[in-house]
Amino acid sequence: MKLDLLKFLKENPYFIVVMGLCLVVALLNYDFLSQLKQLPSPIFGGDYYNHLGYLYHLQYGGSLLDNGQMNGEIPWVPWLYHAYVFIFSKIAGLDVMYGNIFSSIPLIFLTGIIMYFTMKRVTANPILIITGALLTLKFYPVYKYTDFTYAIMGPLILLAWLFYLEHQNLKRLLLLGAVLALANLTNTQLVFSSMILLGVVALDRLYSAYLKNKEVFERKKEPLLSQKEDLREKKGIKAKIDEIWNLAFPVAKPFIAIFLVTWLLSMAYWHGPFFVERLKMPNDLQIYGW
Repeated sequence: MKLDLLKFLKENPYFIVVMGLCLVVALLNYDFLSQLKQLPSPIFGGDYYNHLGYLYHLQYGGSLLDNGQMNGEIPWVPWLYHAYVFIFSKIAGLDVMYGNIFSSIPLIFLTGIIMYFTMKRVTANPILIITGALLTLKFYPVYKYTDFTYAIMGPLILLAWLFYLEHQNLKRLLLLGAVLALANLTNTQLVFSSMILLGVVALDRLYSAYLKNKEVFERKKEPLLSQKEDLREKKGIKAKIDEIWNLAFPVAKPFIAIFLVTWLLSMAYWHGPFFVERLKMPNDLQIYGW
């Protein structure tokens, strides 16, 4: 394992640079965060304290699937970031408020790792690789799931797509579906953007298949001279449709599978909004979540 790490570092010298920058950002963040006595937000009317209420709900034994403010209702935002902060607080032995403040420190290094491998797949230019990491690190410190989305989940979705498109196999398909599900468990806006991206990639692949097999779609019809030839033509149309289906379905099949894996795992939160509330908003607070 040690030899593998040394080999990796030798082959990826700029990874050390990115991690060094993450360390500098982490130290600067820690110096700033150590001075905080509360979350940097108004106590009344601030999102940070709204989410802190959910974290205290968890700390005092409440369910992850219950609303932290309203008894008997589901959470108005997906719970992944809150679960991370709660687990971090338990491991670090901190009250959840301080856990919320300091939980972004480990994420800085995770962002650096994600951005390094993402940028490396886009460019070999070390300046662009390091710049890409720095541009994402500017979102720290993170106190809320929105910034967590920008700093972690957005880059992770991009990396998962690049990883899958490099070699389209079952393991990478399942990994991509799992990452998209995590995105859906993080932020409601990511539900729409991740599914739009899935559709765009699928359409691009279908269009590429169309261009490679253009003659199948644009085969000219011969003049109809008799009923016998008309029947033959109808059979030809059916054959053409079958031919198009046989061409398009294998291209679309993996994207259908990604969609199904994503939403099967996403039901860990979205079962409530879809099948319990049926996307209705039972109270005004959920207007801002859904």
